[in-house]
Amino acid sequence: MKEKNLDYWKTNAEEDYINTPISVLRYISELEATVENYRILYDCKTLKEMIILKDYYQSVSETYKGGCYNSNQVEANKKVEFLEKKIEDVYHQLNINKQ
Repeated sequence: MKEKNLDYWKTNAEEDYINTPISVLRYISELEATVENYRILYDCKTLKEMIILKDYYQSVSETYKGGCYNSNQVEANKKVEFLEKKIEDVYHQLNINKQ
């Protein structure tokens, strides 16, 4: 019996994705993005690090502006929005005004 590790499941998914409804694939993509966002957030130990990271993704997004559709810009924009919300949450919890 073959060991069912991550490579096994990846291969299995690649063989079966044609029959998978688009809504399921989109749901999986959204889950992956959410996990990635929280992994990024977990790596930030301070509010300052969150702000620096948000500024970084904002600059990445600006790099791709003006061109045609680019998934890097879309992903960077999503990360900026996520970090902005989390930064606002921290400000709110600390009851301080954003400057």
